[in-house]
Amino acid sequence: MKTRLAVLDDQPRMAEVLALVLRRDGHQVDTFTGPVAFLDALADQVYDLLLTDLRMPVLDGVQVLTRARVLQPDLPVVLITAHGTVRTAVDAMKQGAVDFLQKPVDNDHCRAVVRRALEHTRLTRSHRYLQAQPGHRGPLDELVVESPAMHAVYDRVRRAARGRATVLIQGESGTGKERVARAVHFYSPRVGGPFEAVN
Repeated sequence: MKTRLAVLDDQPRMAEVLALVLRRDGHQVDTFTGPVAFLDALADQVYDLLLTDLRMPVLDGVQVLTRARVLQPDLPVVLITAHGTVRTAVDAMKQGAVDFLQKPVDNDHCRAVVRRALEHTRLTRSHRYLQAQPGHRGPLDELVVESPAMHAVYDRVRRAARGRATVLIQGESGTGKERVARAVHFYSPRVGGPFEAVN
């Protein structure tokens, strides 16, 4: 089955050139010149990847990323940025973009970035699938717990993992805060991303 990509750029020529490059690799590509048109399409269509310009009228690339994630939470997004806005693109990656391309876009580099992003998404989805299989053991399944208080903690971990809110874990040293944080990460849609423990 072909991967379906979306290219969003307010300059129609730029969008079509990128689409042409990506179609040569066998991808199905839809182009958009306005953020609203893309978000309207996303309500009915699932995409495997979005490449979006960072600077656009009405909504910028980060705003598009944020709104797109509401409709399709695991949509990988690659930002396209001009030379002077690389710092902004790096900041956007902290908000969930998987990578960025710098204008003028090098075709080979673009194809490599798209391949990496799609592979990362494939591995994340495979991991989630395996995690959902019967008999799979997660971080909480390895502990033997009998107290009602710990059962309540387990329940909260699983509920918190499904949400998008920030989670604050408090407790004395050695009570298992990091184990709980790892469990929240493991059971969340962000399981394919990095987990960094800081002491």
